[in-house]
Amino acid sequence: MPESQRRAFQRVRSASAGMVEDIFFKWQQAKLACERKGAHLAEIESEAENNFVKQLAQKVPNHSVWLGGNDIAHEGTWVWAGSGKPLTFTDWWKSTDGRRKDEPDNKGRSGSDCLSLSKYDNYSAWHDSECSLKRRRGDFKGIICEKRKL
Repeated sequence: MPESQRRAFQRVRSASAGMVEDIFFKWQQAKLACERKGAHLAEIESEAENNFVKQLAQKVPNHSVWLGGNDIAHEGTWVWAGSGKPLTFTDWWKSTDGRRKDEPDNKGRSGSDCLSLSKYDNYSAWHDSECSLKRRRGDFKGIICEKRKL
């Protein structure tokens, strides 16, 4: 199996383990892939966890991964799919040049209801993305799952 297809399990916090995969899915497919492993898409509750997840995401080509956040049920009300809890920590992309709106911008043909972590140049942050995307302009969507320790 090539290095790019290997799964990497690492400690996220004391109660969880993280797994990153560079298999490219739409958000719902990613959610189901994590659930089949007894896990859920990653939920980020602190800056430390966010930094760790950013490090994990670097293992995915083009550094773009699905996370567990979404506002599918109620536009603008972001929750974690695994726990149903609201997002208390966020790291939304901020425009640095004024040409784009800050995230979440709900931009997309079908709305942008699913959370991804994306990298542009040397900057990575959260984006509200179309849930149906698995590849856009070379930006693949890998996944990061989180599994509670037994």
